[in-house]
Amino acid sequence: PGQGIVGWIGDDTCLAGNRRLIEANGIQGGALLQLGEEMAVDGKTPLFFARGGQLIGVIAVADVVKPTSRQAVQELARMGIEVVMLTGDNAKT
Repeated sequence: PGQGIVGWIGDDTCLAGNRRLIEANGIQGGALLQLGEEMAVDGKTPLFFARGGQLIGVIAVADVVKPTSRQAVQELARMGIEVVMLTGDNAKT
């Protein structure tokens, strides 16, 4: 839970998820894992993809703060609602 998804294409196990999922399945990443680290440092969340025990790709997703976010949070606070931001599963992000 909280790491990603696992499925199969033919006899190949396919993974899509975070670094913990990749490492838990004993997959070596080399340059793609390093690229994911660089993405995390830039505030993005890397998602890794593997097939048949090989890391085959990485993408990054990022949440963009909307111009209206500050006002929305202030209005919620004025209504007596405690506002908390929970984000990502990566401390660097």
